[in-house]
Amino acid sequence: MGRVVAGVLLMGLFLILGCENRRISCDVQQLIGSKIEFPQSLRQVAGRETRSFAVDREKAHVLVYYDSMACGTCAINKLSEWDYIIDSMADICPAVDFIFLMSPKNNEYKSVLRTTIINNAGYNVVLDAKGCFAALNPQIPQDERFHTLLLDKNGKVLVVGSPLYNDTMWKLYKDVIQDMCR
Repeated sequence: MGRVVAGVLLMGLFLILGCENRRISCDVQQLIGSKIEFPQSLRQVAGRETRSFAVDREKAHVLVYYDSMACGTCAINKLSEWDYIIDSMADICPAVDFIFLMSPKNNEYKSVLRTTIINNAGYNVVLDAKGCFAALNPQIPQDERFHTLLLDKNGKVLVVGSPLYNDTMWKLYKDVIQDMCR
């Protein structure tokens, strides 16, 4: 009897893991090749002010998106973790920009803006006060594993996933970007 229960539990576990892997695969397939839209209401933090933000269509971009579920001030305080990748990317292909897009909850906007002004240190931080980015890009899942994207000059998604703590993903980013810059 105990073996039967253990067998059923084990089969259930495999079924759940199999479904999770299929969902991840579907989410990635849905994103690859899709076009990411940037609303006109976005504000770029520049020094102690904000200004209108427009994507530079002459460059590819690494988009790191923090939705309203993320801790925006925490994310701002951790931007320095990207320094190695940003510096390495400048050596690989200077025609790649980084966009750190924050979409904080309404009651957190001022705190995120204040933290960004204090800690920005030259990062390209863009704020979405109205949540328009998510509305324009419903193909982006809520799962934060899919919130770092490599975009070509036209805003099409080439790679999904963060290279920050994943050597395999970092190699993929470098390979794709080197091909783009040739």
